[in-house]
Amino acid sequence: PASVVTAGMISLGFATRFPELPPDSLEKVYPAEVRARCDKFERLHIVIGLASITSMLVVVLWAAVEVNQLTERPFEPALSVWDLIHRDCDLAWSAVNSHYMLGIMGFTAMLWLRAYVLLLSVRASNFLMSAASTGTAAALCLM
Repeated sequence: PASVVTAGMISLGFATRFPELPPDSLEKVYPAEVRARCDKFERLHIVIGLASITSMLVVVLWAAVEVNQLTERPFEPALSVWDLIHRDCDLAWSAVNSHYMLGIMGFTAMLWLRAYVLLLSVRASNFLMSAASTGTAAALCLM
């Protein structure tokens, strides 16, 4: 799963351009503070993307190394898989678990940043913007 999410993050973070607000028109003028906020969000998006992709690459690396260890090295019998992990693979399990969660949280933050700017650009209502932000925040809290 981490490699699939990483591929999505690479395309979301770097292969596609971050959304921009349209130029001001007679119908809609975006305040300078909103444009400045969107510019900051674009830079934040890059930083979060780099950190998230790096975390997912750590997951793939640790998981591959640990699978190799499990297949190449003899282990004493354990009562369960959980006992084996805690006894012999605790560091790898901790690294994979924590970096996977960091990567997924970063991916969610990247999605929110893009959605926020896109909703601003299509003149979405405050209700819709609040609903999208609340839904994203709820997803993060459930992680």
